[in-house]
Amino acid sequence: NETDLNTIKQLVNKDIKTWFSNIRNILQSEASPLALRNGKWRIKQRKELWDSLATRIFDSDLENFKKLCINVLAELDPQFDLPIEDRFSASLYGKTIKNSHELRKGISESLALLGNRTKNFTNCSLNKPEITAHLSVREILKTSDWRLWGSLNDLLPLLAEAAPNEFLNSVEHALKQSPSPFDELFPRKSISITDRNYITGLLWALETLAWEEEFLVRVCVILGELTTRDPGETNWVNRPSNSLRTILLPWFPQTTASIEKRKVAIQALQREFPMVAWNLLLSLLPNQHQTTTGSHKPAWRIVIPEDWGRNIPGQEYWQQVLFYAETVVSMASSDTDKLPEIIKNLDNLPKPSFDKVLELFSSENISGLPENQRLLIWN
Repeated sequence: NETDLNTIKQLVNKDIKTWFSNIRNILQSEASPLALRNGKWRIKQRKELWDSLATRIFDSDLENFKKLCINVLAELDPQFDLPIEDRFSASLYGKTIKNSHELRKGISESLALLGNRTKNFTNCSLNKPEITAHLSVREILKTSDWRLWGSLNDLLPLLAEAAPNEFLNSVEHALKQSPSPFDELFPRKSISITDRNYITGLLWALETLAWEEEFLVRVCVILGELTTRDPGETNWVNRPSNSLRTILLPWFPQTTASIEKRKVAIQALQREFPMVAWNLLLSLLPNQHQTTTGSHKPAWRIVIPEDWGRNIPGQEYWQQVLFYAETVVSMASSDTDKLPEIIKNLDNLPKPSFDKVLELFSSENISGLPENQRLLIWN
């Protein structure tokens, strides 16, 4: 009843006041693990503090935390109830999410830590922390509502780190839906300068997981399908085709996967989405115009060596380039419509592939083509 609710509110407020009093005292110590800036609290050296306090966590705490995660992170942002052109002023319409971005991000970071740093959780059941993270991510992403994915846009990389397999399962499931929720998230022709790109978080999450050999092929296939769904109506840099190219650049790869695994990823793309693979391979051929700022890196999963990318051995670079070029020539050999594109990239082919192209154009397969097709190649 109302009397009980008021009593509970008073107790909660009292507890919060006591809690703030305590942490303000802690803030004064020289070795304080807390920091306060612009009215916002944060934890310093979070990983170390997490490890030192892990023994204070029990199964019941994890169950409570899982309920909290689902309750807070599965909330749909009411801004999506508004037309696109009005979303930038959602607060004026009272269409704001209940919990602050800082709280939602803190919970997501805790999930990522729970899925990756559990060695000191000695008072929890075996694998309970990891299972909690996996079940939380599964439950949060179980619906295929595009508004949910849009609401979680900034937090998706953290959820991916918390439970990579569960995250990829959820993305693959969403892609099978008709329509897929991701179709609604791609940016369209700009209505105003305040438009946002709600597919960025998903791309960053996939780039984060692509650093690991275990997930590279799945990530590339997902990005391949997203590329086929990209309407390409805007000039946003963050798009799935650019993520693919960035991950597999031969001179600055954004994955720790072996070259053999990278080849498998290309072959999987070639099998599932041939045109995506074709355009990707052309973009990976050596030329003077390739630039990159790198891909999104994991914040809590320790998978990237400290010296990664500083010195790519020449042999490793050419091993990749030769494979990409040979695959391009092979694809063009079986599809004459691709031959003009090969000609445009002759100066980007390494010599072995260049020689194969000359052999191809000298073969009966080409000389025997109808005149209109040969004229196209000649031009």
